[in-house]
Amino acid sequence: MTPDNVWPLDRSWLLTTDYDLWATRLAGPAALIAAIEADPELETTRFGRRPESTDIEE
Repeated sequence: MTPDNVWPLDRSWLLTTDYDLWATRLAGPAALIAAIEADPELETTRFGRRPESTDIEE
């Protein structure tokens, strides 16, 4: 088992995981995210909000 959420005292970033997730999520300042993405040993994928579409057919 691992901790679900990890953050520093100033709460400037958040790392979240769970035992059954296939990934770890990180939220924080742009400089932190850029440093993680630049590390050649780490595989990263960005998750963002989906744009709202007005072209939905029902």
